[in-house]
Amino acid sequence: MRVLFLTSEAHSLIKTGDLADVSGALPKAIQNAAEFNGNIKVLLPAYSNLLDKLTAVKQLATIYALGQECTLFTGKAANSDVDVIAIKNDALYDRKDGPYTDNNNIDWPDNALRFGVLSRVASLLTKKGSPLNWQPNIVHCNDWQSGLTSAYIKLVDKTPVKTIFSIHNMAYQGNFDVNQLKQLALPAEYFNINGFEFHDQISFMKAVLFYADHLSSVSQTYAKEIQT
Repeated sequence: MRVLFLTSEAHSLIKTGDLADVSGALPKAIQNAAEFNGNIKVLLPAYSNLLDKLTAVKQLATIYALGQECTLFTGKAANSDVDVIAIKNDALYDRKDGPYTDNNNIDWPDNALRFGVLSRVASLLTKKGSPLNWQPNIVHCNDWQSGLTSAYIKLVDKTPVKTIFSIHNMAYQGNFDVNQLKQLALPAEYFNINGFEFHDQISFMKAVLFYADHLSSVSQTYAKEIQT
């Protein structure tokens, strides 16, 4: 089984919260499970200096997502045998402040595009035309930043790969103005309550809750809590 683990942060490469801890530990556990035979890759943005934290770095390919040229690099994180694929686009990801906000804790104004590209690259790697000699059976999405992946796979690419979405923090939903629809290359006919629309906004979280094949959360307690 081939798993693409999609995240916006992973210890020890980039961390703002518990998502990074899970994204650093869970892929290792999956890789060490006999039934997976070490076939998992972690995909995340190449934030400032992230490539410097990888070993055995190699350039894989150039891919175009939502009109953005992205260069894919592979390497290993410290104390890990899991393959990391980093998406390098300096205009989107090479920023000295945080991955989501500036040093005044204000969201980057282009976050919809930044994480739309992350989701789109993941979906493109499931297609036969992928620049990698490797295609996942499952894409494991984590939190809103990866939320459009399931929508791209089901509505645009229509590939048979399955998606699972892990909810780490329901409070952060990735809701953006409907004017971003064209830039994100989302089919307008699915901007409704039975799609990715949420209170007249595009919602990354709503999209993945609606289109993912399976949902999980960080604990049984949290799973119950977010249903009340």
